Amino acid sequence: MRTRDAFGLTMAPLFLRIMLAAVFLFAGLTKVTQTMDLPPDQAAYLANLGVIDAPATPAPKLKPDPKLAPLPDPDASPVTPPATPATTPPTGESPASTPTGGLPPMARVLTLAMQPESTTPEPAPTSATTPTPDLSPATSTPTAPERVYTAADFPNGAKVKPGLMIAMMIDGAAHPAPNADGTTPMPLWPDRLAQKPWPLALAWAATLTEIIAAALLVIGLFTRFSALGLASTMAVAMWLTQIGPAIQSGNTVLGFLPNYALMSPDWQTLFLQFSLFAAAMALACMGAGAASLDAAIFGSPSASARPAPRPRKPVLDD
Repeated sequence: MRTRDAFGLTMAPLFLRIMLAAVFLFAGLTKVTQTMDLPPDQAAYLANLGVIDAPATPAPKLKPDPKLAPLPDPDASPVTPPATPATTPPTGESPASTPTGGLPPMARVLTLAMQPESTTPEPAPTSATTPTPDLSPATSTPTAPERVYTAADFPNGAKVKPGLMIAMMIDGAAHPAPNADGTTPMPLWPDRLAQKPWPLALAWAATLTEIIAAALLVIGLFTRFSALGLASTMAVAMWLTQIGPAIQSGNTVLGFLPNYALMSPDWQTLFLQFSLFAAAMALACMGAGAASLDAAIFGSPSASARPAPRPRKPVLDD
């Protein structure tokens, strides 16, 4: 292989790796290190998705009513009520053992004579084979309804990581708002992947893919797998932010591109996403090149793809 060919096969993947790593490291680290302020309605939106928690509100203190008796202080020591003096029964009588101890003697005799004898029936013997029926009513614990947060629960808004906004974008793509005429647009995301905890899980998956894959591209380790992950991230981003909304609105160019004005800066976002997607796919197909850990560990693919030298024809002497 000529020197310029070997140099090109080594440097082209290296430049692609450096470019992709710089862009995605910046984007991924920004999503986890910075914070952004959300208005109360968007903060309640993320709380209903299970992405953030509602701020803890202290319980309101009740003002005592002067007309009512004061409430007991839980911190105060318990007050022992005064002991009631025991009354001494008359001599020869025991009210604890005689239920008619307070009656006159003649009335006490008549009362005892008129009372029937107390007989306690013995419980019937139960056989070992006869099960005892359970007469206790069956109780089921009702499930508490899930709380729905509103903007009133977030009077000051909320501070969140920018990467968590991906969860809101996923839920909005799966449940689009109805049009002005009452029709429902085409959903851009499966409803099953928009239920809890998928929006939060997918938001962190996209963010960590950008950071981890970009770090692996710097050293050239698992390059094809990392580049394929970045290409997938860009494909989802183009679908949810550019191509999908254009098809959903029905105002497209070539049937799938958004119908922006010719000099609109919105094209820059689409072209940037497509450029990153194409570069990642090229790196996934090409590999890391010779200047990488993949070449040191798994061997350089350029050396194995080098064509065998052609055999020279023998020169016959006259």
